[in-house]
Amino acid sequence: MPLFEVDCSDIAGIIETSLKVEHSLKTISAMFLNERYLRKVNYSPYFQRNYVWDSNKASYFIESILLGTDIPPLVLFSDGNTLEVIDGRQRFETILRFVQGSFSLSKDGLHTLSGLVGKKYTEMETEIRDKFDDSKLRILQFSVVNEPSLTPQQKDKIKKEIFSRYNSGIIPLKQVEIERAEYNNNSISRYFEEKIENDQLFSHLENIFIAPRARKKKRRDGINVLLSHIRTLLTMPYIPIRSFAYGKNKPRIVQAFFEANYKSGSEKTAYDDFIKCVRAVESLVTQLRKFRSDLSESLLLRQVFFWAFYLLEKEHSRLDELDLTELAALIAESDSRQKLWIGVPDDYQTLEKVFFQTGSHYDKAIISRYTFAANCCNSITGIAFERYLKDAEKFRSVFDGKESIRQFEKYRISKADPHSESVYDILNSIHKGRFEIRPPYQRSEATDSKKASYLIESIMLDIKIPPIFVCKRKDGVSEVIDGQQRLLSIIGFLGESYYDENGVEAHSDKNHFRLKGLRILDKYNGMNCDDINEKSPEIIEKILDFNIEVIEIDMETNPEFSALDLFLRLNQKPFPIKPNSFELWNSYLDRGVITKAKEIVALHPGSLFKADDTRMQNEELVMMLGFVAYNAIAHNKTSLDVFDVFVRDGKMSARIRSKSKVTEVLDDASRNDLERMIESLREVDAFLTKLENLSGKGFVNLRGLFTNSKGQIRVTNKNVYLLWILLSQVSTDNINRNATTIMNTLKQFFDWSQDLSQDIRIEEELSTWADRISNSVAQNRSSI
Repeated sequence: MPLFEVDCSDIAGIIETSLKVEHSLKTISAMFLNERYLRKVNYSPYFQRNYVWDSNKASYFIESILLGTDIPPLVLFSDGNTLEVIDGRQRFETILRFVQGSFSLSKDGLHTLSGLVGKKYTEMETEIRDKFDDSKLRILQFSVVNEPSLTPQQKDKIKKEIFSRYNSGIIPLKQVEIERAEYNNNSISRYFEEKIENDQLFSHLENIFIAPRARKKKRRDGINVLLSHIRTLLTMPYIPIRSFAYGKNKPRIVQAFFEANYKSGSEKTAYDDFIKCVRAVESLVTQLRKFRSDLSESLLLRQVFFWAFYLLEKEHSRLDELDLTELAALIAESDSRQKLWIGVPDDYQTLEKVFFQTGSHYDKAIISRYTFAANCCNSITGIAFERYLKDAEKFRSVFDGKESIRQFEKYRISKADPHSESVYDILNSIHKGRFEIRPPYQRSEATDSKKASYLIESIMLDIKIPPIFVCKRKDGVSEVIDGQQRLLSIIGFLGESYYDENGVEAHSDKNHFRLKGLRILDKYNGMNCDDINEKSPEIIEKILDFNIEVIEIDMETNPEFSALDLFLRLNQKPFPIKPNSFELWNSYLDRGVITKAKEIVALHPGSLFKADDTRMQNEELVMMLGFVAYNAIAHNKTSLDVFDVFVRDGKMSARIRSKSKVTEVLDDASRNDLERMIESLREVDAFLTKLENLSGKGFVNLRGLFTNSKGQIRVTNKNVYLLWILLSQVSTDNINRNATTIMNTLKQFFDWSQDLSQDIRIEEELSTWADRISNSVAQNRSSI
């Protein structure tokens, strides 16, 4: 499925016959240390999103270049004078910022070259900097030939279509997929995997620790999820809880401590200890059902008491002495036992709060539930858990290492330049067992046939697709590190077979799929390979002859190379364009609509909008309000037809009912109702002006409306939505004449909205408050 759908009716023929692509290799020095070349490049055309990479992502990318990891090509569009970056803005700007000295390499971003932590480009050793400068980047440069009459709109659409084709393939690895790769060679992890492949044990453990909504349909993926939970359960007893709670990258913390404690040792002992603690958790749950059946179902409670039981068993050999009936009764009665809440933050000192799923990832929530479990077990056994909760020195000791040149020489990849292989040649290698599509660390196959159709259409149009990365093992087999999904889509369409990770001949989950969603070669929609071969056999020949770039790393010349590391570098940390976001809309909605939204944000600076907004959330808020205004203007809908207003934790909240609907409506309005769409954005501009007239220039007094009981001051989207509901129908004259009274009433409203019962009649209450504001009548709270 494409990232977005440009109307291709007026450019289909141009893309099919007049789109030219040139391949080249350029060194970093020739591009980024060459002012003449840089002057020609526009790396941030209007349809591109902002620069979004943080220092860790940027450092990780620079490290990848230093290690010789091949990176995806930069895709440029040439109009004869200017080169626009169509795909690769984040990569291009990261390199530019680095050579210009805008950032230094961060500790958390460097996974291998820890000796370079804190260094800027000019501070790297000369040998390393020279290698970096000489690193080659692949360039795909598109242009349109033999089409002198292109309109600016057509040229714009062609750029956006190319942009969509290259961005639609970015699917970041899910955390469990990352972990499958990272732990692939760990003997204890593999031992557990072999054990839980037993259907009965798998189902049993899944029922204990995995929420029904997180259970996966594919067995392979379900095992990944369960293994991830098991590794976390086994590792948490070794991690000081407070350090973990405040840590930024919790999966990496778990990984570091798992590797430190489970590098070796008896797999059977680890498994037996795990099962013993699982049985203790089951017994506790059984006893809890007698006292608090609701609490017995809490996954969070099961996790933290597994942690406590594991420590009692491994560290003190006291688990067998623990009276689980007594513990269950203690937990059930804990709200009245102050001793059990020592060290638990004040706002978490009830069972409902400490084991409440929403917000359970916050630092105080984590500290609260582990501290509570420790206090309960301490109350019965007398064993102190303090050192398991707080030990900063132990936490720091896990992370060390400081070399640069030695690391650089040891881990830098030596590789040949990319070469091309036809689809036919790759299929031959697969059939001969010389091309392994799915090594064990690979993710499962994606089954989106619309997205696969989009790939096949690109091949049929001879538009280059991203390269395939392979590791040539010492046995001569090329192991696919990156490109599995692309190859399986091609294999599936052609009805070919391949060998899976167990060496068994298999077919794609999309075997013989029919093309759908094609917008340029739409005459082939609904056809499969056999249909096309019957009517247009030359198209199938074109697919078989299509050349794919293959980047091969030979293990003979790279003994330290890790296929897992490259797999993760290529898949782990992209910041993909989110669906139903301004980053997406910015890429394809009418330029006038996008420009207007950006102008509105620029016209109203101040505390309403986020100051550090790399992901275009400010413009997204404006477009959300524009969507609400458009529904009123074009479809006569009220705000409450569009907003979902509800009470959660006693507080009133609001959200757009369906963000996918927003994209659908904005797309249609941008194409077919542009004038009213622009008018809707003018309504947003007028609303923000009224809000600024109320709260002062820059919205300086706005935050005072939202101070909650903890003294926190935040302007969130839900606040703005509620303000829209209350103020959108208030005239500007009324605002100007009664600003003080209206602000006082708004303050009363937001104070009132912090302490509500679940059964209030929201629409009636909002209507009452809106009437008060519209009439500028001061009423006290008791009259509501």
